[in-house]
Amino acid sequence: MKFFGLVVLGIMMCTPANAQFGKLLKKMGDAIDKASEVTNAIVGENNTEATKLPEGTVQVNIEGGGMLENPLADYMDVECEGVYGRTTSPSFGEVYAVLKVRMKVPQTNLGIGGDHGNAGNTFAYDAKGTAYKQKMNIIGNYDVQEGFFVRIKLDDSRRFVDVPRSLTHLALVDYMFSTQDTKWKVVKLRDVPIQWDVEPKVHLEMSSQPPVGAPLIINPLRDVLDIQLEGVYGQTTEEGFGTIYTVLTLKPKKPFKRVAIGSNWGSSAPTLAIDQDANLYMPYKNLSDAFTFEPGKPLRVVLNDNTRYKNMSKAIRSMGVMRFCVKLDGGDHSGYIYLQNVPVTWDPEQTKE
Repeated sequence: MKFFGLVVLGIMMCTPANAQFGKLLKKMGDAIDKASEVTNAIVGENNTEATKLPEGTVQVNIEGGGMLENPLADYMDVECEGVYGRTTSPSFGEVYAVLKVRMKVPQTNLGIGGDHGNAGNTFAYDAKGTAYKQKMNIIGNYDVQEGFFVRIKLDDSRRFVDVPRSLTHLALVDYMFSTQDTKWKVVKLRDVPIQWDVEPKVHLEMSSQPPVGAPLIINPLRDVLDIQLEGVYGQTTEEGFGTIYTVLTLKPKKPFKRVAIGSNWGSSAPTLAIDQDANLYMPYKNLSDAFTFEPGKPLRVVLNDNTRYKNMSKAIRSMGVMRFCVKLDGGDHSGYIYLQNVPVTWDPEQTKE
């Protein structure tokens, strides 16, 4: 590859007329580099070139086979639960990955997929170096949470199309990741098996157990509003499923008239919940529940309208974190409150609204 680079340099220095040809050779060189990278993913750990990692990159084993390389380890933890294929014709299908991401910084949104100039593209490659494209070459935005794993199923425009059903492994998968401070890096999956026509397992093992320790409330609005948690409750709607809602008591420290809970604060992160098994849930509607204060009195709010969670398994006994947008008097004081380590009580005898 060094010899190839010298040849390209020599040709490009000879005469300006060869500039276009030089560009073509550069593209050929990039293609050879990619083919070499794919080969390194297959030939094994004895290849010293394959074991060299960029500074700040960590490797994580993938259960079932393969390796993940995370160049954003200072910002987030990334794990891969598996790579899955869905048959779309007798000979071909679409392939997607299920990842888990835990932010180490206070970031609530993460971009995955697409491309970013010379920083890299999102592609999958087989052992022969054949490239498979995303369904749409666009970036998908996903809700994440500092300190908690969130399961991200890339079964949308990020899935790879026209993958042969005969393919059992992908040698290399490149996913572009973008963070809020414009860090663009490629997370790589190497030598990963494809599980064809298998639905990813829904994980509820940890969330079926009561949380360890008392609930924690993080309230950045504490200078103007006290918040107490009465409880998080489940109401059965059909066998094995129901809705989950939250009851809070609010004590304003200023003469506020109204409070809205739920939806988004500006264009930032939404109200959401994450159980202890990294499953993310969105409320019934992307709208707020609004309440009116009575002067000098605490306000009990039952978030069982837009901000309830529907079709929830009754196996869920605890939430890792619940995030709520709170707006006082139309947004003069706004922010997010967090409930952590929260038990879910199903079908309580008395929860008066």
